[in-house]
Amino acid sequence: IIDVLENTPPEITSYQGAETVKLELTENQGIAARITAKDPDGQSLVFLISEQFDHQLFSLSSATGLLSFSSEPDFENPLGQNKDNTYRVVILVSDGLATDSQTIEIVILDDANEDSDGDGITDKEEMEKGTDPNNWDSDGDGYSDGEEKDQETNPLDENDYPGVIRGFDFSTLVSVAENNDYSNQSSQVEFNAVAGKTYYFAIDGARASRGIARIGLSYQRRQGSTSSSASSAIGKETEIIALDDLTGNGNSDQEDYTWVSPKNGIVSISSGSNPINGVTLKVFQRLGENRSQLVNASMNTDFDHIQFASKAGDEFILEVSGEGTLAASGQNLTLQVESNENRPVNDLFEDRTLLEGTSANVTGSITGAESELGEPLHALLSPPQKSIW
Repeated sequence: IIDVLENTPPEITSYQGAETVKLELTENQGIAARITAKDPDGQSLVFLISEQFDHQLFSLSSATGLLSFSSEPDFENPLGQNKDNTYRVVILVSDGLATDSQTIEIVILDDANEDSDGDGITDKEEMEKGTDPNNWDSDGDGYSDGEEKDQETNPLDENDYPGVIRGFDFSTLVSVAENNDYSNQSSQVEFNAVAGKTYYFAIDGARASRGIARIGLSYQRRQGSTSSSASSAIGKETEIIALDDLTGNGNSDQEDYTWVSPKNGIVSISSGSNPINGVTLKVFQRLGENRSQLVNASMNTDFDHIQFASKAGDEFILEVSGEGTLAASGQNLTLQVESNENRPVNDLFEDRTLLEGTSANVTGSITGAESELGEPLHALLSPPQKSIW
């Protein structure tokens, strides 16, 4: 028989028996706190959760006082009453006759080593880089922040992603020559280079995990000259040229046909849907009085198209030759200029060999690349891959 008039209430002893306790806990942990108590009368005690604040988010052992979260707290997605990453719960201890209480406030801290968005970069590193730890693709370019980090592109620039340098997509490059002799230790390719154009050499290393790739580069400039010129006219971005107006069409008194580029870009001259049989087109750049330099020439006897680089104000001479020039009388050519302001320059490659000048023979080496040059991502293509683009 217990005399209730002589009952002494139980006392909570955890955290020095403070009425309110503030704790800090790193996210993603289940156990929140351990509540302890004593009863001066030596009676058995029971721990309970008072139905206040965030009580529904906790579970409590009635026998041991172990307080746990029903589901591990997530700093990025707080579930507390105030959604402020602070959780409040009131714990009661009872001897069957009287109670004592303790309010627990738990502040959830962010786990900097967590990867909240699963992009392969910790939240701490994302905060340092300025990327969004809750968005796997901070710049919305379709590549995860971790993927861009590995490929050394900018995860905060939607125009810079694997395969692209400063907004230029390498998938738009045109193959000018190739050599699929990837089984041998050495091989070579030859191609016509146009002054002002940038060429990208991609090496296929699919059959070797390590090694040294060595590229030997050499070229020789070709020059040409033409007769005295007529007055020049500023060209349009798109222009129709009559084949009869071009120098070398069989009329020895014909003056040079000249065209002045209106802007920096790549010039394309085409015959349209069908080639012009027996005709070769040559393009010279005027360097001064009675001086010119051949910049490109159609390689087939049946002309279909030609490309060359131009800068604003450059003056070019167009010349035709071949057995079919007279028969082609009355046909037209289409000239177009495409701006190349966003095209990359050669020095954007970290590992590179730059060839310039009027005549040169340069050899460079690339080591430690696990695929291709390591940049850009030509490795995304299946082997055998192109040697020159």
